[in-house]
Amino acid sequence: MAPRGTLESDLELLERDNSSINKKWDSFEDMEVWKETEARQQGFEWTKSAIDRPRNKTQVLGHRSATHEFVCGRASTGGAKKYVPKTNRELKKGSKKLEESCPCKLRVHVYPSSEVVTGYYTSTHSHDLGTVNLPHTFIPKDLRAQIEGLLVQKVKAREIVRLL
Repeated sequence: MAPRGTLESDLELLERDNSSINKKWDSFEDMEVWKETEARQQGFEWTKSAIDRPRNKTQVLGHRSATHEFVCGRASTGGAKKYVPKTNRELKKGSKKLEESCPCKLRVHVYPSSEVVTGYYTSTHSHDLGTVNLPHTFIPKDLRAQIEGLLVQKVKAREIVRLL
């Protein structure tokens, strides 16, 4: 068995059921495409939660060079907030964060000697997905412009949501 944290050991874990590795991509770019496709199909957004990098060069040799963690946009990314509001105003829309954090998480492992990326994906959400979740989802500028164009053409809002 290969040393823990190496690509070989993580690929061995991928073969097992209920292991700490359940996804594999050929490159980091492939993982990014999969991640965005998954979010768009399910109707949620990702937030980068953490990046772990080795503290010294001896930890990198043959082992993971970085671990990236992404969480559902409705989850808290951790820590107490330091900002103290100057006024007592309430937001009209409210916060998109849930009181109980959403368990959806993607942890991705990058290796120095290979393009291959492995990861662990928890697909369970503690909230509704799809059109119900859209008010809590960031809409990129290009998609916003596309929606605006459809609205100018008098396309009904329900039809726009169905198209997207």
